[in-house]
Amino acid sequence: MLDVLIEVRGTWVRHQQALLMRSLGMVVSTALGFHPSAALVRIHHLDQEEFLAPDGAGDRFIRVEASLLSTTKLEARIAVRQAITECLMRFDVPFKDMRIVVRTDCEGVFA
Repeated sequence: MLDVLIEVRGTWVRHQQALLMRSLGMVVSTALGFHPSAALVRIHHLDQEEFLAPDGAGDRFIRVEASLLSTTKLEARIAVRQAITECLMRFDVPFKDMRIVVRTDCEGVFA
């Protein structure tokens, strides 16, 4: 199983939340060669006061963390990052407002 956590600063994505979650889950799964619905996707909305974004970040700041198995090859990790970037761009998220973390410290099989 794949695990994707989306953290959103503010409420700008609420009206597209379900579509964003499905889209990110699908692109991550597909980039790794899994069934499009293989990913567990969670989203957290944080108030502006609860989310201190980096200097220069705008109102559409979003952090996406994909947790993969430690055996995931570098090429696959790069493909996941690229797929997430392209997906967020379709939701009009400026590149400066994206923080994408691809973790590969997960051992064994997700339970």
